[in-house]
Amino acid sequence: MNETIIDATPLPRDKAPQVDYRDQVANFSIGEQVTGQESGASGTILADDDQGLRGTLTLGEVTGEFQAGEALSGSNTGSATADTGLREGIWVLDFSFKPLRTRTIDVPGMGRRTVLYLYYRVINQSGKPRMFVPQFFLETDEGKRFPDVVLPQAVEVVKAREHTRPPIVGAPLLGAVSVTGMIPPSTKEEVDDAVHGVAFWILNDEIARSDALSVFIRGLSDGLQYGDDSDGEDSGVRYKTLRLDFSTPGDEFDVREREFRLIAPGFTWIYD
Repeated sequence: MNETIIDATPLPRDKAPQVDYRDQVANFSIGEQVTGQESGASGTILADDDQGLRGTLTLGEVTGEFQAGEALSGSNTGSATADTGLREGIWVLDFSFKPLRTRTIDVPGMGRRTVLYLYYRVINQSGKPRMFVPQFFLETDEGKRFPDVVLPQAVEVVKAREHTRPPIVGAPLLGAVSVTGMIPPSTKEEVDDAVHGVAFWILNDEIARSDALSVFIRGLSDGLQYGDDSDGEDSGVRYKTLRLDFSTPGDEFDVREREFRLIAPGFTWIYD
């Protein structure tokens, strides 16, 4: 079964990397690349707050570290001097997953139970080590939320099913507790630079009778927001969260794996 790869492109409301500039000689153009002539750092210009000789570039797809005082050059137009080094924006880990699947296992104290699981992999393409402390919540169409559960005995069952083909045969599969930790930056896009994980939920009556389910995942980014919600009330802190949506049109008394279907486009980034 194919994995769905999540688009990690920053949202318009995300805090993006920025570089202040001075002594502008030629105007920069949005959409072009800007390069630091000493550091070799580069990024795509998403916005330019041009104040004449001074301004601020908002960047995407940044590689390297811009340095204060170095010359900045656009790929076709634009020339200035960096007044500051790079002010880092938020980071986002690359994430891919398979649709919700099921297995029946022995749960201590509960006997034989059917569990839902979300099999996923994470790759750190941010260029720096990042602390990965994921939180998974499953929400029914009635608004009831369930955190993932710790089922170490189920991890090996899933591993035997999912890690059967090269090059991931023998790769570790981590559960809710063991997956937490520092993820080093990846040097390539190969599977051996990925962290493989699985989240579990015990299939109860509320989940079984739901016609739609959503999985919310925190910890893939350090993005957060403060402010008011749509009703003008203080919403406190909201975290950048990935939402996955599934339809479950089957029989609640005979739940089958094929009934958990990803709803196109399949994912949404929100602040929750």
